[in-house]
Amino acid sequence: MINEGAALDELLDSLVDTGHPKALIPSSVQEWALASAAEEWADQQGLMQTYDARPGKELTLKSASTLWPRAFDPMNMKLVGQGRVFHQRFLHFGNSTVEGEIIDCPCLTQSGGPDPLGGGFQELRLRGVLSVQSSPESWLAAGLAISLKGRAGTISWSERGCLIEVEHE
Repeated sequence: MINEGAALDELLDSLVDTGHPKALIPSSVQEWALASAAEEWADQQGLMQTYDARPGKELTLKSASTLWPRAFDPMNMKLVGQGRVFHQRFLHFGNSTVEGEIIDCPCLTQSGGPDPLGGGFQELRLRGVLSVQSSPESWLAAGLAISLKGRAGTISWSERGCLIEVEHE
């Protein structure tokens, strides 16, 4: 007989005998999980070091409205924590104000919400841009296999590189 007021875990326990005492994870599984987490953290740190070691000034693009991935290489991207995704090979993205394509130039995207893969992103960082041109109506950042363009926006330069801030239209 099923107790209709029981919690889901209680119902499952009553129907399926796992053979393990309640709430006890075998030590081998705990060790594997800890080793796996440590390996993942080391991998993330290595990717960030690879990005930080790239020569040249950094370009940061910040958008008030979400930038949506239109195409990317899922085999060459990696979550690196804190809502960031490291794209190693290809990313095509845009919204109603900004459009960009990056090929064979690592870049980082920063999510504006809880889902760094499916929720779009608000910020993009990369190195390797050769020029940034602007007019009152638009701007263009270009380099070897890098093309970013947008309507309006504020461009500022610092010792670190270029910041392009785009407001929502």
